[in-house]
Amino acid sequence: MLGGLFAGVVALVAPSAEAGVTNVDLFDDRSAKQKGFDIIYEARDLDLPQSKRDGIDQFRGDIAATKTRLAESSRRINQELGEMVDKEYW
Repeated sequence: MLGGLFAGVVALVAPSAEAGVTNVDLFDDRSAKQKGFDIIYEARDLDLPQSKRDGIDQFRGDIAATKTRLAESSRRINQELGEMVDKEYW
């Protein structure tokens, strides 16, 4: 009798366990890592200096990148921010 009960439970549980199985897609994402996708982990690394963890060093050594970033921020503030405030996008 106990064997029959066990077989019944297995028969009920087995299809539901298989329903949750999905395929896993693997892809090479090393190029994203080289571009700085995982830079968030630098904020948690206590072995790095504080300026690196805070992101201050990111543009400190590259004046051209800082000027480009400033120009883009200024453009977005002047052109896009007013529309977003009017649409109440907050």
